[in-house]
This record gives sequence, C-alpha cells and structure tokens, in this order.
Amino acid sequence: MSGLRISPPPEQTPAPGQETEYSFKQPCAIPSYLIAVASGEVVYRPFQALDGKGWKTGCWAEVRLYWITRTKLIV
Repeated sequence: MSGLRISPPPEQTPAPGQETEYSFKQPCAIPSYLIAVASGEVVYRPFQALDGKGWKTGCWAEVRLYWITRTKLIV
C-alpha cells in the first residue's frame, strides 16, 4: 500500500492521552479485494527468505497466534 501520511507530521509525537486524528493521501487506486481491516494487538513477522526468490512474505496475526501459525506453515 502506498498511503502517504498528511497529518500530523511524522516528526510530531502526540502527547500520551491526547486524541489524535491521522490523515492519509492514497495516490494509487487499490482494488477493494486487497484491503483488510484488523483490530487488536496484531504484529507482522516476515518468514525466512527463500533462496532464489525475490519476493518476501510473512504473517499478520495476534502475538499469541503468530508462533502457532509460523510452526504450521514451515514444513
């Protein structure tokens, strides 16, 4: 995704407890089937790179589920 943060500026750090509204500009159209919404404590962990492959992949999951997912996907 190529969303560009408009406000607040990246160098501005909101004060703890302060409500902050973020604005983004999306210059490239994205098909709706490529959009996902998640909430909770999710993290991204990349999988080990494969020799001879130029692409990268990984897993978005809740922290407690990440290790289960990774174990099942690595054969």
